[in-house]
Amino acid sequence: MKFGNHSGELGFSQNAEIECLVRDFRNDRQSLETVNSTDLLQHIEQKEVVVIDVRPKE
Repeated sequence: MKFGNHSGELGFSQNAEIECLVRDFRNDRQSLETVNSTDLLQHIEQKEVVVIDVRPKE
């Protein structure tokens, strides 16, 4: 039962982070940084970013 409680907490915390990101994007797009694919890959490898794929299933 503890795992279920912790996984729920994790879901809520990540959902809150996503909501914050969306709010920031809507309110202040200047605060976000555009990166090219090479730089993005470096950020991913260094665990500095999380990539969320929101493309629809084919």
